[in-house]
Amino acid sequence: MSSKTAVDMRWHFKDRVKDGVLRHPADAKAWKSFNQIHESFGMEPRNVRLGLATYGFNPFGNMNLHYSIWLVLIYPYNLPPGMRMKEPYVFMTLLIPGPKGPCHDIDVYMRPLIDELQILWEIGVETYDIYAKQNFQMRAALLWTINDYPAYAYMSDVMHIEKNVFENVIGTMMSIDGKTKDSLNARLDLQEMGIRHRYHPEEGDNDGYSGNLSQCMNALERNIFGKKTHDCHELCAKVLREDDLNLLDNQIVITLCKLEKIFPPAFFDIMIHLTCHLAWEAKVAGPVQFRWMYHVERYLHKLKTYVRNKAHPEGSIAKGVLGDECLIFYSRYLHRVETKFNKRDRNDDGGQPSYDTSPLSIFSTPGRAFGKGVCHLSKNIRTF
Repeated sequence: MSSKTAVDMRWHFKDRVKDGVLRHPADAKAWKSFNQIHESFGMEPRNVRLGLATYGFNPFGNMNLHYSIWLVLIYPYNLPPGMRMKEPYVFMTLLIPGPKGPCHDIDVYMRPLIDELQILWEIGVETYDIYAKQNFQMRAALLWTINDYPAYAYMSDVMHIEKNVFENVIGTMMSIDGKTKDSLNARLDLQEMGIRHRYHPEEGDNDGYSGNLSQCMNALERNIFGKKTHDCHELCAKVLREDDLNLLDNQIVITLCKLEKIFPPAFFDIMIHLTCHLAWEAKVAGPVQFRWMYHVERYLHKLKTYVRNKAHPEGSIAKGVLGDECLIFYSRYLHRVETKFNKRDRNDDGGQPSYDTSPLSIFSTPGRAFGKGVCHLSKNIRTF
């Protein structure tokens, strides 16, 4: 362990403010419950909690050229919030070459990493803590993975099935051509099984007087357009009972209210369910910014700048990452040389310190005037 970061690996246990506010994954239920279940692991604050991110990207930045490189990143969660998701503390463990993505064979590439994670969890490795000047058996636990939905489909058989179910449900609800499962054969299957009688096909005159209502709706603008007279009749028939079709004109408002019960609430229910799920997830796992893809995508942008030889993009990326890691390690011990770790903040322009008592550090940053100062006299008060 580096002498410059060894003390930070205890931050979650020693320096974290424990006032009930959710600032760090260690404040969440999952972290605390994990320590209670695995007491031997939780008693050693230097044991590492990890997050694993998987993502595929085009190294050339040209969407017209199909080339997919996949990488696996490791994030240590013991560090303070200001350090955890930064580039110096991101470890690229796997770089799966292209031009085609690994798809469902990604588990073959990840097998060595899984074996190492199992060793770190079950046995651990002997590590020298340069801060405490002693050896200890360091173990590691993988808390969660960070992926987008296509990567989830490759990382799990369960997620692949869930992805197919999701696409089938959405395709059926929105009546997407080629993806909807609401077909005549599906209705005949229901009739043969003797279930859901209201969905059984019925023989009738095929006069085609009503169009496809799903093609007459814009969900984003909440607008219905291109309706014919019989389309409106069919839409009302879906909302009202047959004996309510002879409503008086003063009941139009009630009819519109019933129409609103068809479309918007379906989307509102989804949004409410999603919001409740995100709130529950934050309460269990901690602040969401430590599990989202934004940091991964920013890191991918940096990796693309390493591709100097387009004939060997994987080699260019590996060489760039290795050189960057060496420079990061050397810069920690160069005290008299300006590096990105000891240079002044980008908002610090060398002015006089501010006497602002605000608790936010951004308002106490030293600053200086832009250009030459001008003296103004107003009521015996000089201002610049």
